[in-house]
Amino acid sequence: MSEQASALKKYKKRSQMAEVWLRFRKNKAAIFGLIIFTCILLVSIFADVLVDYETKVKQQDFMNRMASPSWEHPFGTDEFGRDILGRVVHGSRLSLAVGLGSVAFSLLLGGTLGAVAGYYGGRLDNLIMRIVDIFMAIPSTIMAITIMAALGASTFNLMLAIGISFIPTYARIMRSSVIGLRNTEFVEAAKAIGAKNSTIILTEILPNCMAPILVQITMSFAFGVLNVSTLSFIGLGISPPTPEWGNMLSTAREYLRDAPHMCFFPGMAIALTILSLNLLGDGLRDALDPKLKQ
Repeated sequence: MSEQASALKKYKKRSQMAEVWLRFRKNKAAIFGLIIFTCILLVSIFADVLVDYETKVKQQDFMNRMASPSWEHPFGTDEFGRDILGRVVHGSRLSLAVGLGSVAFSLLLGGTLGAVAGYYGGRLDNLIMRIVDIFMAIPSTIMAITIMAALGASTFNLMLAIGISFIPTYARIMRSSVIGLRNTEFVEAAKAIGAKNSTIILTEILPNCMAPILVQITMSFAFGVLNVSTLSFIGLGISPPTPEWGNMLSTAREYLRDAPHMCFFPGMAIALTILSLNLLGDGLRDALDPKLKQ
């Protein structure tokens, strides 16, 4: 009997995933966002295969400085004669890696705080959420700038600063989802058979909270990439000569009139990444929302 129940549960899960994918696939904008983001992700993963770092990214050629786009240099060259295409390709690694790391950190810490506050309630809930309210009173970008100014510029500190600024959002979303599920029948049944609170949270509640969390992950990822570029642009993130979209824009602004292509291509990389993630997030929200099944 238990094997049949387990098989039925797996079948229902597969059918639900198939239904979500069917609704998602009907959203052309979401599919477009998924394709664009997949291409950007693949470019960042295989950056070394696509563009040689030593010859295209680091090597300087003052004879071809600020050259316009051509067959040899499709995105042109910068003020040191370095290939902008190679620098944009390799810059995607840092932008996406820091964005993903900050989202993972904030999801782990913020999600844990929100789940504990929502499940146990009472004074613990009040204490955690008042601390979260304090953090929410500070704009995320200002908080990230403050943390970076205090800790110093490094990749780890950048990931930490952006991740801390996202913690309140995940804590609130997780708390509201857990509150809506903690008194349901399957949670009461788990309590009745003597399951531990941690087991109930991990196996019964969290899997049913993933819909809003998945949507928030895509949105936070987009804001994370934007914050990485913002902090690098003002000199608090990734410093030159390491290629990163934000510091490439910061350097290129001095040559905007003479070589606008130096600003255009890193800016387009940022814009396409954020656009694709927003379209993907909107598509996931529509596909996972039970109200839109009809």
